[in-house]
Amino acid sequence: MFTEDLCTHLTSLAEPAYKVFSERIILDGLPILGVRMGPLRTIARQLARSNVPFGHPAEDCYHEQRMIRALVIAYTAMSEEKRIACLEDFLPYINNWAICDSLCSTLKQARKEPQLYREFIARHLNGTYPYEIRCAVVLMLNHFMQISYLTENLTLLQMVHSDHYYVKMAVAWAIATASLLDPETVEQWMNSSIADEQIRAMAAQKIRDGKRSRSRSSGSGKI
Repeated sequence: MFTEDLCTHLTSLAEPAYKVFSERIILDGLPILGVRMGPLRTIARQLARSNVPFGHPAEDCYHEQRMIRALVIAYTAMSEEKRIACLEDFLPYINNWAICDSLCSTLKQARKEPQLYREFIARHLNGTYPYEIRCAVVLMLNHFMQISYLTENLTLLQMVHSDHYYVKMAVAWAIATASLLDPETVEQWMNSSIADEQIRAMAAQKIRDGKRSRSRSSGSGKI
């Protein structure tokens, strides 16, 4: 499936209502056709198995093409060293939170090679591009937010310095996730080590929202 064929196929799968919905929540990046993630994942798996090249990321015209390209990296059978190299090349082309987060959540191989991926995370937490930094943070919180990594993770999060909203939100999300492991330690660390007031406020809000959500869930079975 070459680039023109892929665009034609994606256009046939587009849903106008889903395009409107997606444009409301994905504010950065390329124009959106309105194709749901299910079909995009199916296409990415097919491309990953076929090894058919489909051009350079700079040639992408639509958000969905870039999303498929990200997923192909995760789905293709290759060594993790090679996958890391592909990720390094792709980082400058991640242009919104949806591509970033979908790629990170799909990279379940990271859990099998923690040293490789944690080195990758550390390299990019203070990177050049906002979504490069977000990618590192979201990889951490998706695959390595465990009590055994807690101290190291908190130290790594202190490395992040960015004014970009979606980077700050990712750090806040990571802090709230870490708080589930050890609330007292994380709260003390956040108040003493995170200078950015906006990140602290975002994280505190996420922690409160999480508590309310768990409270409602635990009480839902009561009469």
